[in-house]
Amino acid sequence: MNRHDFLLRHSKIDYLQQCLRHFNDREFVDTVNAINRDPNLLYFVANGNLYPNNLFYDIYLDYPSKGFFALFIQTLDALRYADRFHLIPIVTWSNRCLYKSEQPVNGTDNPFCYYFEAVSDFDRLELAEAMHVLNYRDSQRAFDKEHPFGVVSKTIIENDYYEEYISENAIIYKKYIKMKKSLQQMLTSCLKEIGFQGRVLGVHVRATDFNKGYVNHALAVERSEYLEHVMHALTNQHFDHIFLATDDVSVVEEFQLEFGSKVIFCKDVCRSSDGTAVHFGNSDNKYKLGLDVIRDMYILSSCAGLIGGLSNVCIMAQIAKRSYGCEYEYLDIINKGFNTVGKTTYQDHFK
Repeated sequence: MNRHDFLLRHSKIDYLQQCLRHFNDREFVDTVNAINRDPNLLYFVANGNLYPNNLFYDIYLDYPSKGFFALFIQTLDALRYADRFHLIPIVTWSNRCLYKSEQPVNGTDNPFCYYFEAVSDFDRLELAEAMHVLNYRDSQRAFDKEHPFGVVSKTIIENDYYEEYISENAIIYKKYIKMKKSLQQMLTSCLKEIGFQGRVLGVHVRATDFNKGYVNHALAVERSEYLEHVMHALTNQHFDHIFLATDDVSVVEEFQLEFGSKVIFCKDVCRSSDGTAVHFGNSDNKYKLGLDVIRDMYILSSCAGLIGGLSNVCIMAQIAKRSYGCEYEYLDIINKGFNTVGKTTYQDHFK
């Protein structure tokens, strides 16, 4: 066997000898390092010979611990990337997704498509024979190779990109995201059911596991601080109702005690009473867990005012509202900074 054939059969050895040979080649070193760092480097895989004139983007998100809007905003970021490079996107949330049901929902096994229409005319099975496929990487969310993308709120604030991020993703949301007809009808009916009328102040209180202090996530806002901010809003503005979106039962009780019948909320939402995040609970209806948080976000985006912390739900409500061509008349996003120490993920806490 000659050297060429040997290296073809032993790709790792070939890789090592290439690295040694080009150790002092700056361009080679930068190119190799850029594969997982530089969002401007597009590396297409040839799975077959179909669709030679199409460039596909396989947005396959395999994350077993992300909440709904952490996953959804990540999807928007990927769709923004697809738009930037004129790629055909295919969105798939994996079977390990926290919202994956045992049986198909709305005729599909893809949790993303439980709630939303497909973003293109192709599905992931067709990519198995496609000639040009770009596989999703987290590094593609980055603004550039010098500023890796981490936790959404921290990344966009520290890079002074908050407003631009909301605006750009609002454009992407409007272009690509279409709710299932049955979901849109349910959301419209829900507004009537909860008595949503007049000028409404939306308040999102993210509790449960957010209080555990995940590293690089926003510092949790105390309940007393939420109440102070709401009282300030009511003193300086007129609101007919307060729509409360929260994942904690006791928060609802506290707001009702403080503001009485002015508080409206969705009564059939699954909420926690022991500090465990709802999406990590043992709910038999994974599909409904997604419905609940979509409903809260949608109603928050329909409000005249919004008070909340640096949570994905609040960020998404701002994106959705701007996609409608609207702005909040009153906006109070409470920024207390970010955790610099602590556990990284839910699994780190509960192995």
